[in-house]
Amino acid sequence: MIDYIFVTFKNVECVEQVVETMQKEPEVSKLVRCIFCIKNKKVTEKEFLKQEMDVEEAIEPDEILWESLKQENHKRGGKIALIYLIAFLFIIGSCAIQIVLEGLRYEVNQRDSP
Repeated sequence: MIDYIFVTFKNVECVEQVVETMQKEPEVSKLVRCIFCIKNKKVTEKEFLKQEMDVEEAIEPDEILWESLKQENHKRGGKIALIYLIAFLFIIGSCAIQIVLEGLRYEVNQRDSP
């Protein structure tokens, strides 16, 4: 499966023509089209290897971390799992703090009420 393709053009006119033809479809429109199995000519023009393409302007090549692109999927998966673990722990910690604060507030309200 191809995730990304980088294409360069010799002049600005070609870029403008491709961007106009391949303009990204709004997500709502794509969802409605997918639910009702609607296929139009413009969508067919945007297909590559029988898969619909979305065209976006790429970032500058000097902003790409080329070393990261060489990583194997298991290394990338490990980093993603670590990020999810940290996020999960952060959410659990936030919930725990919220519960403790609510308990303290309840105790203060019980002391103040006659």
